[in-house]
Amino acid sequence: MKRAAPSAFFLFTAAVQTWPLVLHTNNRTVGIRPDSYQVLWNLWHTKDALVHLSNPFHSSLIFYPEGSNLYLHTLTFLDGVIATPLQMAGAGPILCWNILVLASLMLSGLGAYAVAHRITGNRWAALISGYIFAFSPFVMIHTQGHLNISQTWPIPLFVLCLLRVKDGGRLCDAVLLGSCWALLTYNWLEFAVDPALLVACFCIYEALVSLSRSERTHLFRLTKGLGLATATWLLLSAPVLIPTLVAALSGDYPSNADMSHPAEYYSADLLGFVTPSPLRGSGQYPRPDAVGTFPTPIGSAEGTVFLGIAPLLLAGLGIFLLRRSSQRRAVWLWAAVFAFFTVLSLGPFLYVGGNKEFHIPGLTLSMSLPFRIMDNLPLFGLRRVPARMILFAILGLSMLAGMGAAELMRRAGRPALQRLLGAGLLTLVAVEFWNPPIALSEISSPAVYQQIAQDNGDFSVLD
Repeated sequence: MKRAAPSAFFLFTAAVQTWPLVLHTNNRTVGIRPDSYQVLWNLWHTKDALVHLSNPFHSSLIFYPEGSNLYLHTLTFLDGVIATPLQMAGAGPILCWNILVLASLMLSGLGAYAVAHRITGNRWAALISGYIFAFSPFVMIHTQGHLNISQTWPIPLFVLCLLRVKDGGRLCDAVLLGSCWALLTYNWLEFAVDPALLVACFCIYEALVSLSRSERTHLFRLTKGLGLATATWLLLSAPVLIPTLVAALSGDYPSNADMSHPAEYYSADLLGFVTPSPLRGSGQYPRPDAVGTFPTPIGSAEGTVFLGIAPLLLAGLGIFLLRRSSQRRAVWLWAAVFAFFTVLSLGPFLYVGGNKEFHIPGLTLSMSLPFRIMDNLPLFGLRRVPARMILFAILGLSMLAGMGAAELMRRAGRPALQRLLGAGLLTLVAVEFWNPPIALSEISSPAVYQQIAQDNGDFSVLD
């Protein structure tokens, strides 16, 4: 019963946070983003390609009759594969999308819960960590048409395998780690890059600590495990990685240099980390992106990076209380992950309240940030939206907040007081991340398409 309780909790919370979606799963989607039509097409196309045994990363229906490759398109192939049996059983793409949204929120919370419970051993603290990661305003705002970003459920599985490789070094855990990495890669390429950066953080941190403590055996075992995981990832991902690299290097697609500084435009603003989501309790649509304004405004779809005051305070307490304890190795690791991805999400320049120039008497200054290095690297520089890297910072924040909550509960003494404090802290986070009612859109097919579908003959339609 105790093992089933977290699953029931996160399923219930997913339904509440997306309310009233569960009442309209057949005919409505979350939000009114134009990308919604692309998501529905992706799910239908993947099913159609798999049923007809054709390459799902190519479509002859786009730019007919030559067709177009989809390797650089946000196809969310893994979601399409999962939705295919549902569609073959009679479910429409809208219902499949809504099932994916609810399932991802539940599994993301459950996965982060498992990671946090492994670290803290405290169920209430793990619930807090799972809630922060699964229902952060960043994730909730991207449920509006960005299925590739909001499908975060494989990330905690990846981290859980990474921790198992770090702690035990079994070869099967390394293979599982590479497999989870491949799942992320097939669903979205940026979710292939960010786990690589997370692994780099783990490697550098563990190398520094192990060398300082002369733990060379541990370092060798970790290096061997991560090497096997990387080889597994490359082998499983090669069918999509190789043609994607060929497409990216072909020169047929615009680079960031051709698109007027998109990385700077889509950077996070420092004040965005403490500015509540526009979805909180109102269901309103996020602010539109203001063309020509750098960065995209706080409260827009890409400018919503609110971390939560309660999670930040819990994380700060965790670092302070555990900095010299037996858990200091874990707390400083997750602090490094949080800081690393937070800084990268700010993009190439520091913006505060929409300003990157800071004036002092007789001098105007701007601050360059580490993302400028990434922006100038081959392939890595194709990334348009640094703000999306905040997701992995939220992962680090959720673990730190869970550790802080667990330590506060431990100091509370009696079990009854610990449970009461845990429930109170979870309630604080839930109130701050409160989302319903969420805006829904009714998706319908114009009558003209039904008329065209009934026409006989072999022809194409120019929309």
